[in-house]
Amino acid sequence: MRNLLLLLASALLSGCSTHFTTLRDGDASEATIFAIDDEHAFRLAFEAIAETLPGRGITEVKGPVRGYFTTFRFVLDTYSQQVLVFPVMGRREGGEEVRGVYYEVSGSGSSVVQGRAKNVALFELLNQKARATGNPVVVKEVAAASYQNPDQAVPSGDLAKKLTELKALRDQGLITEQDYEAKKADLLKRM
Repeated sequence: MRNLLLLLASALLSGCSTHFTTLRDGDASEATIFAIDDEHAFRLAFEAIAETLPGRGITEVKGPVRGYFTTFRFVLDTYSQQVLVFPVMGRREGGEEVRGVYYEVSGSGSSVVQGRAKNVALFELLNQKARATGNPVVVKEVAAASYQNPDQAVPSGDLAKKLTELKALRDQGLITEQDYEAKKADLLKRM
């Protein structure tokens, strides 16, 4: 019994991690990419992380693969959340090439229950937003590609704050859904 308690305590202290991808569903031999431009792809990723974790500072992930990072805190526990946007070229069964992106959502930390739940919610919202574009494409082959505009800035933390405040106004009933969508679109156009 003592060994079981030590094992459980060790697992809780070491934390946990989660990883999800929109590329493959389970053991599927086919992959799904989203035939959307980089700007749209980053906007969806930013919106998803800002809506799932409102009021958190969002940091750009720079490098060969770009995206966003934030940290969820619950009492003394933390859980980091990351969304990466991968540019790819896919090949449909008939041989047609399609440029698009796929997303990876990952997280790790000591907030085992709350952190994992936020990570799952983030992935589900991002996947929903990407599928709502109407541009998911099933492909047989996937190869890494370059970003269309590598110097393009991804949204800053100031935009995240404004979007979070705007969402709060809508949630409190202070503005209509139509006003919210119009203002959100306006803010995103200016990024």
